[in-house]
Formats: sequence, C-alpha cells, structure tokens
Amino acid sequence: MTPLIAARRYFWGAYSFSTLGRFVHGMALSWVVWTQTHSPLWLSAIALLSALPSLPLAPVAGSMADRFHRHHILLITQTIGCVIAALTAFLSFFGYLNPYNLAVLALIFGIVTSIDGPSMHSMLVETGETVSQAVARQSLVMNVARSISMCGLQTKLFCMCFSTYPYFP
Repeated sequence: MTPLIAARRYFWGAYSFSTLGRFVHGMALSWVVWTQTHSPLWLSAIALLSALPSLPLAPVAGSMADRFHRHHILLITQTIGCVIAALTAFLSFFGYLNPYNLAVLALIFGIVTSIDGPSMHSMLVETGETVSQAVARQSLVMNVARSISMCGLQTKLFCMCFSTYPYFP
C-alpha cells in the first residue's frame, strides 16, 4: 500500500468520525435544551448560535487555511471541539448545565466549526482524489453521519414512548 493511499484512508476515517461527532453533539445540545426548557425559542437560539459564527468567520477561516498549515489548524480545532464536548458532559454530570451555559457552549462550538470547516474541506483535495470524487465521498460521509445522529434520537424517542406505554390505562 502506498503512503498516499494510507494517508487517504486515515484522513477519511478521521473525517467520518469528526463529522459524526459534530452531528451527534449538535443533536445532543438540541435535545438537552428541549428537555430542560420545552421552549422553541431556546431551541432556535441554540441552533442560531451554532450556525451564526460561520457567516463572518468562514472567509477569515478560508484565508487562514491558505496561509497556515492545515494540519495544525485541524489539530487545534478538533482538540477544542473535544474539550467542548467533555465540558458539556462534565456540566451535565454535575448538574450545572442550564440553557445559558448551553448557549455559550453552542456559540464556541459554532466558532470552532466555522474555523474547522474550510481547513477540512481544503484537505479533501490533498488526499489525491479528483474534486468530483472528494465531493461525492464528502457528501456520503455527511449524509451517513446525519442519518446516524438522527437514528440515535429516534431510538431514544422510541424507547421513551414504549417504556411509558404500560402506564397508560
């Protein structure tokens, strides 16, 4: 196996895992906000705070991806993303997770994702594939990760519905 093929497999595995983690984290934030507040306003605020930083930061992050070493940018952003997920789990475990903390975590997660995206997407072509192959594979990874994260939520809802079924008269 040539080093380029090994690097391509490593990159696509890491990219798949990272994308799955990003979608599951977003779904978990939405789920926790909904279970705590039952407010559509808070749910939309979390979604907005997660997505809004990409508007002003995407062009800046694109120039960063062109000027700096992409591997270092990805290493930093992926590490910060792991710290955010661990902090969310820590706050949830000890009962300190409230909608305001979730809003701050969602904003930081949105900033990190908006910086991570251009560097990750510019690495797609560096794997030695053509642009059409890279786009097709990236589309596959995104849709599979989105399906798995939604499947987890649907499984939880299914189990909750059937665990309460015996209590109905």
